[in-house]
Amino acid sequence: RKARPYPFHGEASNRNKKRLISVWFENYADRVFEVEPHLRDMSDLGDVSARIAIKEKLGCESMDWYVQNVYPELEKEKKQ
Repeated sequence: RKARPYPFHGEASNRNKKRLISVWFENYADRVFEVEPHLRDMSDLGDVSARIAIKEKLGCESMDWYVQNVYPELEKEKKQ
């Protein structure tokens, strides 16, 4: 398929990325901002407290745990 069958709104995508960063990327936000500096302004983030509450209720692991146990190559890439 050459095109999306639906409109794509960059603003909505960026807002969702910011929400993702806010909820999941605790100690890794700065690394995201190095690659996508336009995401630094979190003023249009909205309330993510319900998302954080779900994360805590479900006992989800932290991003540190994920990097150490699932994607340790990320730390190796950072050092290069």
